[in-house]
Amino acid sequence: MKKLLLFPYHPDVELLAEKTKELEDVSVVGVCSFREDQAAADAVKDYGSMKFIIEHTDDEIKAAYEKMGGISSPQFDGMPHAHNPHAAEDRMVEGMDEISVLRERYREAVEFMGWFKPAWEELTEDERYVLECFYMGADGPAVSAVCERFQIERNSAYRRKNRALSKLSV
Repeated sequence: MKKLLLFPYHPDVELLAEKTKELEDVSVVGVCSFREDQAAADAVKDYGSMKFIIEHTDDEIKAAYEKMGGISSPQFDGMPHAHNPHAAEDRMVEGMDEISVLRERYREAVEFMGWFKPAWEELTEDERYVLECFYMGADGPAVSAVCERFQIERNSAYRRKNRALSKLSV
């Protein structure tokens, strides 16, 4: 059997995926998926916004319901206004659309947290610290903070980040 050795993040990984039938007798070694690591990095970046969505969606839905109901008061600003006999219906339809978008966004956030939290808890405290520094907006330059805490060089800090991302993406 032939062996094909690729370095991590090799640009031909996609080509290999397309040509799998032609490579049945070839063993591919050393492939590290950049897309999985990038997806893990994106997930760490999205954590804060997903947490915010889960915490505030109920209030936003209540506000949308309140905005839907009621009759708007006239505005005395001196400008002529066009009369829309369906204004209340339009406002209700817009409100229902907004509520359905909010509910879908909430559902996606709950689904995200369902797989992210267990994966995040699998990481060690040090790995979580490294990812928080790089992706969750810790104060100051991330590399410097990691280097200072662990007394390591910059290259080692980036390797720690990559290992933590790889562990999170599995």
